[in-house]
Formats: sequence, C-alpha cells, structure tokens
Amino acid sequence: MNIELDEAIRRGREFLEASRRPNEPEMDVDVSRVRQVSGDFVLPYNSLLYLETRDPHDLLLDCWPIVVDGETGNCRFSTIEERLKLR
Repeated sequence: MNIELDEAIRRGREFLEASRRPNEPEMDVDVSRVRQVSGDFVLPYNSLLYLETRDPHDLLLDCWPIVVDGETGNCRFSTIEERLKLR
C-alpha cells in the first residue's frame, strides 16, 4: 500500500492527538510545510494558536516532526539524525 498526501496528513493528525498529554495545548499539522522525503511524509506541527497567528511569540519549541511511512502509513516522531538532515 502506498499512501497519498491527504492520507498521510490524516494519519499524522491521529498520531499527534493520541500522543498529546492532558496539559499540552491543542496541536495540528502545519499543512503548508508538509513535504515528502525519500518516499516518506514529513509533517511539522505546532499549536493551533501559532498556526493561526504565525507570530514567533506563539511558536512552541521542540515539536519534532512526525514521519509517516509512505508505504505502510505508520507514524512516528522523527529522530535527531533526521532532524539534522531535514533542515
């Protein structure tokens, strides 16, 4: 199974919601910054407030992008090595 962009975003959003702790703000995928790298989808995300305002003061730090496997649709947070390559 190869997944399409819309499916990757849907799965990423589900993964993000499932990983959210009760004390964390609501988050969403930054759809405008999603990209495909080597067949996988890289989904940056941040708080709903930041995504609405794009004000750097609202930006939450340390939001590791979600990687959605382009073949299986499995989701995970990116690794430090991947973050360095994805800059």
